[in-house]
Amino acid sequence: MEEQTIEKDQQPSYGWMPVAGGVLSILSGIIGIIATAFIITVSIAFGAEIAGDVISSLGFWTIGLPLTVIWLVAIPMLVISLLAIIGGSFAINKKNWALALTGAVFSIVPTQVIGIIAVILIVISKKEFK
Repeated sequence: MEEQTIEKDQQPSYGWMPVAGGVLSILSGIIGIIATAFIITVSIAFGAEIAGDVISSLGFWTIGLPLTVIWLVAIPMLVISLLAIIGGSFAINKKNWALALTGAVFSIVPTQVIGIIAVILIVISKKEFK
């Protein structure tokens, strides 16, 4: 039988790290999508009335402006959350480290702590990716 030799510079395999980082990135993206849906729902239901009271107290009335500002926050948040989910799927499959890291970085926006942990896990496990 042949003996198996292990090179000294070969690092041990931590196969769970990219998977855990990907799962955390996807979780952060899902939380971001839920938060975005909540923002959109609340803005449609109550935003016009609240913004109308605030703006009319300032002496002018433009209902389109507050809703536009809310949509300018909601749409980028939705895109960032989707990029976090896409990056998480790359991390779970251990393919394309750059996209997995990009998704993990974007996952910092919806949930800071979960996103930072995802970034750390993906950075540490760079050698696991193809």
